[in-house]
Amino acid sequence: MERGTEYEEQAVREAWAARERRKRRTNALLLGTTLVFTGLMITAFALVVPFELCVHGDGIDGVRCTTQSLSSPIIYVVLVTGSIMMLRGGQIIWQNARLSGTSEGI
Repeated sequence: MERGTEYEEQAVREAWAARERRKRRTNALLLGTTLVFTGLMITAFALVVPFELCVHGDGIDGVRCTTQSLSSPIIYVVLVTGSIMMLRGGQIIWQNARLSGTSEGI
């Protein structure tokens, strides 16, 4: 094999490795952003949903209403789940955003 061909192949391998690293970092940033956004939505839902839900009965135009209470352990589980998702997403974003300026991340 010619000497120039080996250098070209090495350069191509390095370019593909750099593209793979960028793609992995981009995918991780997308995952982190999705986790933060989903966790934020879940947490907001848990905070906004009233503790008393109104289930419409069989009255005229649903005027009569029976209430069911949403148990507080469910709210706590949803809050904890949303918080964990946001924290993990933030951690993923932080780890991959730090690599953006280094030669390791390129």
